[in-house]
Amino acid sequence: MVVLRESDSALVMELVDGSSISKRTLSALHAEGRSEALDSTLEMVGRVFVLDLLLRNADRFTSNTLGWVGNLGNLLIDTEAEAGACRLSAIDTN
Repeated sequence: MVVLRESDSALVMELVDGSSISKRTLSALHAEGRSEALDSTLEMVGRVFVLDLLLRNADRFTSNTLGWVGNLGNLLIDTEAEAGACRLSAIDTN
């Protein structure tokens, strides 16, 4: 077993509830009449996009202009979060 202080790196993992965000997920929120949850979710997506732009994280969103390939699997949405709101989790996988 490797002791952390002797290692150059460490791995931290946590289980995140939710499923990959998609147009279908967002459309379902609209169809269910959850416009506040949809607006809040889209605002959170915008915040993650701006953060990725600042950090030059090109592996979450697709953008031909920026040359980003994207992987929306790195953006999870939990539509069953408490109080009827959605919870968005930005993860990073390879």
